[in-house]
Amino acid sequence: VKTVRDRWNSGDPIGKLGIKLELSLRDDCKEGFQDPLRPQDSFYASYFDPNKPSADSGLINWLSRVLDRHNWSIRANSIGQTVPDNWRPLSEANAADLRTLFKEKEVEVMLNMDQTFVNFYIEETHVIAPKGTKRVGGKISAEVKKGFTLMVIVNMLTSEIDAPFLVYDGTKMKDAKYPERTLAYKYKNWRGSASGRTAHMAFQKKHWFDVDITIECLDFVLDVLYPGKKVGISMDHAPAHMAAEVIEYIERRTDEGRLVMGFIDGGLTSILQVCDLAANKQLKAIIKKLYHQWRAEYVRAERAKTPDEPLRRVKLKMNIEKMTEITEAAVKEFNRLERKDNRRSIAKTFKSAGQDPWDHCEEAFKEHLDALEKLPMYKMMEARIEARTGVVLGDASDPVEIDDEADDERERDGATV
Repeated sequence: VKTVRDRWNSGDPIGKLGIKLELSLRDDCKEGFQDPLRPQDSFYASYFDPNKPSADSGLINWLSRVLDRHNWSIRANSIGQTVPDNWRPLSEANAADLRTLFKEKEVEVMLNMDQTFVNFYIEETHVIAPKGTKRVGGKISAEVKKGFTLMVIVNMLTSEIDAPFLVYDGTKMKDAKYPERTLAYKYKNWRGSASGRTAHMAFQKKHWFDVDITIECLDFVLDVLYPGKKVGISMDHAPAHMAAEVIEYIERRTDEGRLVMGFIDGGLTSILQVCDLAANKQLKAIIKKLYHQWRAEYVRAERAKTPDEPLRRVKLKMNIEKMTEITEAAVKEFNRLERKDNRRSIAKTFKSAGQDPWDHCEEAFKEHLDALEKLPMYKMMEARIEARTGVVLGDASDPVEIDDEADDERERDGATV
C-alpha cells in the first residue's frame, strides 16, 4: 500500500503489472521461501507459481481485496474524468467559489494552468492510399510514443498563452551523481539565451509532473513570469497538485502575498477548465502543423544526401531543442491569432466558464451551461438523475430504467462520460 501511495503522489500511478513486479522482488514472494505460519500454502505457490493456472487471477483478487481495505481501487488509466450526474449545480458552486476567492484576494494576474501530453512525432493516423490496398505503410519511421508534457498557462487579462513550461525525459540535477552532465543543467538557461527563446525546460525520468516539477513550474510562474505580482491560479486536482509538499508550498507563497490558488473540482474540468475549452486543442493543432513543416524539410534534406536512392527509408530524429522551438513558435502563432480582429477567446472563455472575478459573468456562464445541457452525454446524466429521483419519490410516471449494477461495472472498467 505504501508503494501504491508513493507512486500516486509522485504523479506516476502504478498498475497491476507494476504491483506484480514489485511483489516478485520480495524474498517472501520467491520460490522456496518457507513461511512458518503457512508451510503448505506459501505466497509464491498461491500467486506466482507458473504451473498454477489460477495464479494470475488469484493475485488480482487478492490485490483487489487489499486495496479495497485501504480505500484504493483498480481503475482505467485515463486523463479523462467522469462527469458527475449533478454536474450543473456543482459547476455553478465551484465557479462561484473561484470568482469570490480571486475577487476578495484582489489578484493582479488571473491564470488557468493545465498540463497536456504532446508527441514528438505527430504522425497522421490515416493516409491516402490506392483503393483495395490491404496494408498501408511507408518508408518514414518514428518513435510515435515518444513525447513530453506541456503546461499550458493562459492569462485572462492579456488573453494569451504565457511562455511554455515543458517536461522532457531526463534526470533531475538533484538526483544525478554528476549534475553538470544532465540535460537539466545543459538547458537550465534556455530561456533568454537567444532571440525567441521563452520556454522553461524541466526534466523527469518519465516526463511526469511530480511534486518537484509542480513546484518548479509554480516558481517559474511566480518568480520569472510575474515577479512581485499577486497571481491567481486555477488548476485541477491532479495527484501531484494535491500532494502534501505542494500544498505546503502553496500555503507559504500565499502567506507571502504572492499566490492565490483555486482548484477546479474533480469531474468538472471539461466544464470549467479554460485551457481545455479554449487553448489546448488549438495549440496542439498549431504544433502539429509546424511539426509537419519540419518533417517535410527533414525528409527532403536526408534524401538529398543519397541522390542515388531518392526514396530510401528515413528515420525521423527530433531533438528537444527543435521540439522546444516548435512549441515556442506555436504559442507565438496562437497569440497572434488571439490579437487578430480582437478575437480574445481566452478572456471570453474565462467569462463563459464563470471565472472572471472583475465582471458579472453569470449570464455568459448560464449560456455555457445551457449549451452543454443540449449535448447527448449531459442529457443522459440529466435523465439518470430524473430516473433515480422518480424511483425514490415514487413518481407515478414511468422513469427511465437505471441499471445500477451496469453503471458500477462500467465504472470499474474505467468508462467515462
